[in-house]
Amino acid sequence: MPVRPAPTILSPNPLIPPQAYHSIFLQDQDVRVIGNPPPNNNNCPPPQPANPAPPGNFALLPLRTRTRGPAYTLPALAPGTSDLDIDPDSESYDPLDEVLSLFRANTFFRNFEIKGPADRLLIYGILFVSECLGKIKGGMGGKEAEKVCVFSVWKVCCSR
Repeated sequence: MPVRPAPTILSPNPLIPPQAYHSIFLQDQDVRVIGNPPPNNNNCPPPQPANPAPPGNFALLPLRTRTRGPAYTLPALAPGTSDLDIDPDSESYDPLDEVLSLFRANTFFRNFEIKGPADRLLIYGILFVSECLGKIKGGMGGKEAEKVCVFSVWKVCCSR
């Protein structure tokens, strides 16, 4: 996996404050995108598959996990490395690390230009963290807070 540069603040005009931090996964060329319709070159409506892809145009990015799934897995962290301070240049840096590290910076911006599916995933991750923080109360324990966050995911995913 190629080494990615650290996230940068992008602004087209130096006199206007920068817009936001964009995802470093935008530079990955071989990212699979789910929820995209197939390209249509002959002005015919695309065929409808038996199980249509979910809408969203989300990037299916690698995760640092031991659970099998559609995304490929990243290597585990080196011994002695904390989950809280992973360098973006590390081969174990995943989109969840990016959401947590850019959460505070990106919540201060009102506008965010989506430059690709990785940015869309970053925005939805930040919105999810924000929603979880809004539902967690001050006196909750760790297990109860986890249950509230998991229930909110379940409610969104299974209420169709």
